[in-house]
Amino acid sequence: MFHTLKQFVSLLGTTCFLIENTLFYRYETKCSIL
Repeated sequence: MFHTLKQFVSLLGTTCFLIENTLFYRYETKCSIL
């Protein structure tokens, strides 16, 4: 279960990374909190 949660968090982080690159770091702070 924890392994799945870890993958989910990793995926969430990757999504934030992609959003940051696409929107020129507009949501950098929000994603950093996650």
